[in-house]
Amino acid sequence: MEEIHIFWSEIAVNLAGYQGKKLGGILHPGTFSLLGVGVSFAVSAKNIHRDKNVVLISGDGAFLSGGLSIEAAFQENRPITVVIDNNGGLDCISQQQERLFESGTHYATDFRDIPFHTMFEGLGGHGELVTRREDIVPAVKRAIASGKTACVNVKVKGVISPIVLATTSKRDKASIE
Repeated sequence: MEEIHIFWSEIAVNLAGYQGKKLGGILHPGTFSLLGVGVSFAVSAKNIHRDKNVVLISGDGAFLSGGLSIEAAFQENRPITVVIDNNGGLDCISQQQERLFESGTHYATDFRDIPFHTMFEGLGGHGELVTRREDIVPAVKRAIASGKTACVNVKVKGVISPIVLATTSKRDKASIE
């Protein structure tokens, strides 16, 4: 789980646990999430648990930061599934900029439209583009069933998380600028 997606994913995992649901295991990169360590963590998990499905939830910015290490999954035949929460930029940062900059705008945080799914296909894996919420679960199931290193490129809109909202509100209130 990387980038702003950590916040939403963490909330979802906590809710699932509260409801008594069980997950096989979670590797949380903590403060290193924006460095793009998710792929390395996921390949390491697959290396240790070769018979298990390993699914990484990554933001597009975090994947761009360290995602090319995906080649190790192909090279070592350690198929993982990467779900890229693709909001077209460094949304966590842009949301903070919009809330904290007097102009209410953000700078240097938008990406061009990157077809991550076709990159995986080009490397010999499975790739799918998802644009509707109801298509996510079937796409992830197909990705896992492919037996290949796979990407589910999910186009999303940025929505400020309660954690970013709380953090920026505290900064705003504590600011002496």
